[in-house]
Amino acid sequence: MIVRMRIASVAWGLLSLLLAFMCFTALSMLGFPDGYITPYDIATRQLKEVMNWLIVAQGLYSLCKGLVGRRLRPEGLVLQIGLVMALIFVPIGVVDSCPRWDICTRAYEAMTGNFMDDGTGG
Repeated sequence: MIVRMRIASVAWGLLSLLLAFMCFTALSMLGFPDGYITPYDIATRQLKEVMNWLIVAQGLYSLCKGLVGRRLRPEGLVLQIGLVMALIFVPIGVVDSCPRWDICTRAYEAMTGNFMDDGTGG
């Protein structure tokens, strides 16, 4: 049981680091191919970067816990994964898909006074 928990923790850590790499790559590609970075991307860039670093931190923690941790319990790992999903991955998904939601677009425009320009169009 402990070996399985270690493998699960290491796998979760590696998966998190891979996802963080993909998120940082997407963040570095803002403005590709024409160089235009939308006002929405400018407004959310710092938030995305902070969230990506949180993914890296929890991925490294999970990896180290799986490699050298002495006491791994299934409840602790499930709780960690659940918290990460709720507090990091869900907000990143909301920020990425916000321009496609009418209510989110209206809230953004009301708070900033700017038109939602997510770069879609011709």
